[in-house]
Parts: sequence; C-alpha cells; structure tokens
Amino acid sequence: MTKALGRCPRAFAVALLMAALPAIGHAQATWSTQVVIPDMLTIRVPTTILAFTPGQPLPGGGTAPTQGPNGCPMATTYPPAQFPACYPIALSGGNLPVDVFSNIRGPWSLLLDVADLSDDTGTARLPSDRIWFRVGQGSWQRAGATSSPLYFGTGPTEGFMRLDIQFALELDGTERAGSFATNAVVSALRQP
Repeated sequence: MTKALGRCPRAFAVALLMAALPAIGHAQATWSTQVVIPDMLTIRVPTTILAFTPGQPLPGGGTAPTQGPNGCPMATTYPPAQFPACYPIALSGGNLPVDVFSNIRGPWSLLLDVADLSDDTGTARLPSDRIWFRVGQGSWQRAGATSSPLYFGTGPTEGFMRLDIQFALELDGTERAGSFATNAVVSALRQP
C-alpha cells in the first residue's frame, strides 16, 4: 500500500482535497426570479395627413378600388361624370396601415372618430358622414362624430397585427370649393 501511495501522492492529495471542499469552502446563494410583462393594448400608425385630392392621381402611382361605398363609383377626375362620386384617400395604394398589439386577455376594440370637416374660416363645412372607411376588403361604413367601430379583437395578437384601412370621400356636387380639415382619431379600448 505504501508503494501505491508513493507513486501517486499528488492524485491522492487532490482527491482528498475535493472530498473536503464541500465541507470547508463551498457556498451557494439562491434568488427568486420574477418577470413582469405589463398588460398592453396599443396602436401604431404612420405620421401622415389623410388627404383627399379629387381629380389628382394617387401618390406612387397606386390604384384605388373602382367601386366605393353603396355602389358609389370611385372617380378619377373632378368634376366626375356624375354625382354622387367617391374619391380615395391620397396615400399610395389608398390604404392607411394601422398596426395593433395586444397581450391582454378578453375582448378589445378599435374605434374611429371623425368630426365635421371645416374650411380655414370655419364657416363652410362638410359633414363627417361624407367620409367612409373599411378594413381590408370588408364592408364600407360611414365615419362620424360618434365612435364608429373599426375592429374587434379578443386576446393577444401575434406581435403587431397589420390592418389596412381604406377611406373614401363622397361628394354630391353641392360642396363649395376650398380646403377642408378635421381630425380622425383611432382609439384602442379594452372591453369589459
């Protein structure tokens, strides 16, 4: 036995030290780990002006739908061949991209509010119900000063979900010439 130890005194010393370490030099700490992800329902839209420019081509050479709301033809010239006529929004492709993100449980909705359009002096007005909208290829709906449902969802989205909103302006031939403006507001709401 002395002979075996004599050949490997270093290996024996390392083994003896390793066996003794937990008792003399080993320590351990434990932390509780927690991740808090907030409930979130948010929208992301481009910074742009929603403009209708009757008789002007769409930017980027985009094409608008040929048929507007309630059979109203989408006109490309002003004045059109007949009234009423609809005009697409002056964005490439006629669509406004709206990205929505949700990680909440339960139902939620997007609402659109559009006030009456007024000229620079505030005396001439176009009623907000002359603006129509739809999501993708869905049904056209009239906008208005009261909240109009834009989209209903339930639960989380997978990342940001893209909605393409199309807008159309309906003119009946009685409008005064001028520049008219308003604000369009999209709201994301958690439903009870």
